[in-house]
Amino acid sequence: MPADPPPPLRDAAAGRSSPAPGRVRNWQDCGQNGQMRAFVRAISIAALLVAATDVGAPTVRADLPEMGTCVADAELIVGSVGSSVYCVQWTLAWKGLYGGPIDGNYTQQVFDGVISFQQANPPLTVNGHAGEQTLSAMGIYSGVDNAPPPPCLADAPVSPGDRGPSAECVQNTLKALGVFSGNVDGSYGNSTRDAVKAYQQANPPLTADGVAGTQTLAALGIWSGFTRDDSAATFVGGEWWPASIQAEPTWRVINGIPQYGNRRGC
Repeated sequence: MPADPPPPLRDAAAGRSSPAPGRVRNWQDCGQNGQMRAFVRAISIAALLVAATDVGAPTVRADLPEMGTCVADAELIVGSVGSSVYCVQWTLAWKGLYGGPIDGNYTQQVFDGVISFQQANPPLTVNGHAGEQTLSAMGIYSGVDNAPPPPCLADAPVSPGDRGPSAECVQNTLKALGVFSGNVDGSYGNSTRDAVKAYQQANPPLTADGVAGTQTLAALGIWSGFTRDDSAATFVGGEWWPASIQAEPTWRVINGIPQYGNRRGC
């Protein structure tokens, strides 16, 4: 039979019973052991946290997800939509030239990003169009040209008082958009100016000045890539010989037909 524990001692002053000396010693031991276990547990947790910070975890970019391989068909202009535009938007975003939504819409903001890329990569033509050369310079050209040719092209700028095929092209394009209701006569009058200004106001950040400049024509998808400065008349010495020479724009071949500006070679 185990021996009975000693009876509690009577505290005469307080009138209370106190534990036996042996039991007091056991309680003190338990308290000390508990404190030691808590201290060891805290040290272990701290060591695990320090070890976790030493693990070489990869850094995650919070701005853009990883870009995969994509290709784009030519030629993309303002108003184009689809997977090719997605690819152009991603590429411009990774180059820091585009901060808009990745939604597959070739907006004015995408146009501006392409302009910046073309300006930084001569000798690309700076026209805001994602054509074969621009897409190739970006490294995303698919080798496919699916863009239908525009019904007409206009040299920039086209201003009030101008007459000719460029003014007619602007009128036809605005009429198809429901912005111009006048006669298509190739004469850039007040009604054409007002229609151009209305289109510009509806498509910021175009400057609403009523003049169809490079950005306005590009937004309409009809800029030929040439300005009227390309056709300025120059003289090469002498009074009558040689005769005055007109500096024509660079010839292009479209569907096997040589063209310059918005005119075909005969």
